[in-house]
Amino acid sequence: MTISADFISRHFRAAHAVIGMLVAYAVSPAIDASAADAVFSADGRTVYHLRSDGTAKLSRIDLATGERIAVDLSDKIGDHRIAALARDPRGKIMCASGTAIWRFDDELSIASGELIADLKDSIQNIRDIDCPPTTGNLLITAVAENENGKLIHRLLQLRSDEANAGGFTIKKVSIRRLERIDGIAFTANGALVFGHAGDLWFGRLNEEIIPQNSEDPKRAAELAKLPPYIRLTLEAFRWAPLATLETADGTPSQTGVQAVAVSGDQVYAHVSRLGGSGWGNVVRLPLPETAARINAPDAGKAELEFSRQLDLDVRLDTYRAALAGVSILGSNGRSAFLCASPDGKIVHFATNDGHFLTTIGQAQTRLEIKVGD
Repeated sequence: MTISADFISRHFRAAHAVIGMLVAYAVSPAIDASAADAVFSADGRTVYHLRSDGTAKLSRIDLATGERIAVDLSDKIGDHRIAALARDPRGKIMCASGTAIWRFDDELSIASGELIADLKDSIQNIRDIDCPPTTGNLLITAVAENENGKLIHRLLQLRSDEANAGGFTIKKVSIRRLERIDGIAFTANGALVFGHAGDLWFGRLNEEIIPQNSEDPKRAAELAKLPPYIRLTLEAFRWAPLATLETADGTPSQTGVQAVAVSGDQVYAHVSRLGGSGWGNVVRLPLPETAARINAPDAGKAELEFSRQLDLDVRLDTYRAALAGVSILGSNGRSAFLCASPDGKIVHFATNDGHFLTTIGQAQTRLEIKVGD
């Protein structure tokens, strides 16, 4: 039997991909690559990141000494794996575990932990969370089950409810034409950066207050006592086409955006294998030139900017500017532990060569991690 060169080539590529996947599985953490897997403390001196042991433990890195120790939260949240981390505007650390959101002080002390919401009646599990610096409204990406029993991805907002003794209400964010979101991060003025289908997107959450009226006087009086109905809609456009999409006779080799962080006018993204682990890169690029106008208080200007992006020539200019500004900072097919400091000036990330800090306008420096956990 004669074996063609094409046959050998195709099966070698498939075998190479499988071996790479098995090696990556053996060494990489069991963490959702699209989750916010790290967060700075409020004082900017500490980074907390998820672990690969599937428990309610985090790792704490002292940025001054490089010492890394374990922080066990199981006495408060049980043995559920922590899925994502965020920091609210007051400096509190938010932890997502299963369907629950917990809030801790800056030191993650067990005594400070409080359950602020459990979404078990509406979702299967939480994938990612982030909190805009402008409000205390937590944005959540989650997996839920629809009326037909099919698992779908949802975008939710845990909204501060001042009328309910400082509690929270959950609001569904309307999304059209996007099946899922991978990685979320807010800019300083509350605009939203996220990944979808491997590419970087930019936009905002639009709030529309819808009056609740009724021709029935009795019903109208009841509605007048209720808070106004707020409809939330995601408005965004693809801004940086970073996905390396492909099709071939073998396991997927394509990569795309899985996690993001924002520092000043720069975005850091973890571009890693879609549908598996094994390879990827941490990259940096500037926010789109339209960033400030998109989330401007003047709704008319924001709508005009969105409408401009519908023109092909304008969008191509947006793509060119984004791609021209991309810098590859290192290789990493595992967890990148991307996070920005509270003032947005410092970013922490990990590559295959270790953990790094980068400051606006300065070169990145490598952290010498002293493992104590």
